[in-house]
Amino acid sequence: MNQDQFMKVITSQYFGALYYGIPIWYDALLKKDKLKMDVLHYNALRLAVKDWGRLYPRDMLDTLDRALPNAFAKYALGSVIMTTMATRFPMRLYIMAIMANHFTTRRKTQCPDSLTTQERRLTDNPSRTG
Repeated sequence: MNQDQFMKVITSQYFGALYYGIPIWYDALLKKDKLKMDVLHYNALRLAVKDWGRLYPRDMLDTLDRALPNAFAKYALGSVIMTTMATRFPMRLYIMAIMANHFTTRRKTQCPDSLTTQERRLTDNPSRTG
């Protein structure tokens, strides 16, 4: 198995499992846990270049074009935000956030999970005002 084939395997199997759901949980990690994630990342790259004795510095491993966990988390979060902005109604999300904040500050136990008919009309067609 050559290096390109090996990189495809560890990208799909190892990094896919390691980074699953990373935009949700990465920012909640402690600094020491983030350093452990970097170690796991670089250990997999060392396998790809057959660096058993850890002779290569990390800068040399960065040439393999794999994003570090921090960069990948930022990319994944940005991708989620862009998808949300492109496919959903940003105004509806904004209204739901305001409503959720309003109801939680008034100590209600349940937040509404849908908009009223008039709010739905406004978010579906922003040019209409009423």
